[in-house]
Amino acid sequence: MSYNGIGLPTARGSGTSGYVQKNLASNKKRSGYYESRQSQLNKTKQESKGKLIIEQINRQQAKQEILRHDDLRSIEVKCSELRDKLEDEDMDEDEIDKRVEALREKLTNDSAKESEIGKFEDKSINKDKRESTEYIPRYPKDRPRVRDETK
Repeated sequence: MSYNGIGLPTARGSGTSGYVQKNLASNKKRSGYYESRQSQLNKTKQESKGKLIIEQINRQQAKQEILRHDDLRSIEVKCSELRDKLEDEDMDEDEIDKRVEALREKLTNDSAKESEIGKFEDKSINKDKRESTEYIPRYPKDRPRVRDETK
């Protein structure tokens, strides 16, 4: 049962079938293989981190754009409701335009102020959350014992 000079000349008396298998456990060390593989992995990790950061920034910008669009849409809805109300009262077209434009100006300024205030509030909320988190030990022996006072 010898193949290319590998294996037993005959399976007789060996207690095996004589089938020859490749030894997968022995890896021949190639010079510099480990280092080159590590450098490849580091490059892919850095690239993936960069991509994740870019995706997060894009998502955040998209959310801001969507919120801004919703604000503008709600402003226009209020303006159109005022226009319909004033048209039902048979007002002059120039007077309607002036009042609608004044309302639009007021609501736009209010929404701009609210968005600026919201930016500052978000930071303070996050700061409060960071300060309020307390250390909870991982292992039970380090945790404080709570007595059961119902007994």
